[in-house]
Amino acid sequence: MAPKYVDMRSDTFSKPSQAMREAMANADVGETMVLALEAKCAKIFGKEKALLVPTGTMGNLLSVMAHCQERGLEVIMGDKSHIYLFEQGHVAQLAGIFPRSVPTLKDGTHDLTTLAETISSGGIGDCRTKVICLENTHNRCGGKILPLDYLQELYNLAQENDIKVHVDGARILNASVGLGVPVSDITKFCDSLTCCLNKGIGAPFGSIVAGTESFIKRVERSRKALGGEMSQLGMEAAAALYGLDRFEESIQKDHFLAKKLVNGLKNLSSSVVTIEPEEDQTNLVLIKIDKEMSFITNLKKRLMTTTEAEVKELGKEIHVGCKLLGKDIRFAICCNINEEDIDDAIKKVCYVFNEIHF
Repeated sequence: MAPKYVDMRSDTFSKPSQAMREAMANADVGETMVLALEAKCAKIFGKEKALLVPTGTMGNLLSVMAHCQERGLEVIMGDKSHIYLFEQGHVAQLAGIFPRSVPTLKDGTHDLTTLAETISSGGIGDCRTKVICLENTHNRCGGKILPLDYLQELYNLAQENDIKVHVDGARILNASVGLGVPVSDITKFCDSLTCCLNKGIGAPFGSIVAGTESFIKRVERSRKALGGEMSQLGMEAAAALYGLDRFEESIQKDHFLAKKLVNGLKNLSSSVVTIEPEEDQTNLVLIKIDKEMSFITNLKKRLMTTTEAEVKELGKEIHVGCKLLGKDIRFAICCNINEEDIDDAIKKVCYVFNEIHF
């Protein structure tokens, strides 16, 4: 019998439900569904226009490029942000835009005084700050939601300095559900954003870029140059439309299961292991481990193996997939995870941690 596999490596590994697959099978494969998806997203995000792109990484690059229409410009981003750490420095590598980092606080925000002092007006020897990039929710901070009052203050600061604000909103729908407000109440404090369709809503493909009509025209032109123009995507768009019609209920379930997981693991906390249920806000759960990296890597591998004694005690063979973020172990909940999966994951993680005797 195959092991029970609880895959919490990433919410990008979500799979379409049977109902979503049926919506895909019945869809017009031409541009009609894509245009409908883009129009729906523009409305949800409170922006003039939206555009479908292959990935969030491409969407972030296209957005910064569209805001920076001359040489000698810079973009400010957090030192723990996805765009800074995990996208190959593409704004510099491909667009010639200088990335300047600022410290990321525990809640995913940046100190506004520090941010204001970092802004450059472009003296003769300086790059001029043109864009500030935020991440909401914040991955490396465990799915933290950026507070609305903070977003408003930062947006006001940006406008005072003629700077655009771009939000890497891969999980912006999680922020909306977590705060209990429409997405547009969050995105009104930015000039552009991206949103992944293969995370919270479980669609198999794509990301959305949203902003003003003139901004999207520039994004669309650059999308062509980067090889991101696509055709015959009606089925993929139909999947996203199906998911968007139901995203509140689906994401509420993910948040509930994340809370169940973190509460089930909280007793593992020790001088070496940090688990903070009160810090859990959305669908990501972090376990911080104060040990050498090789130990943590082996721990991750151990969660994907079993022993005879373990099977005898737990009653089944369980494998749990997770992701390492530095010395943090991250569990990501997506639409395919259910309560039974979480119960099994709690049993497995507790067994392995108790076996190791931190």
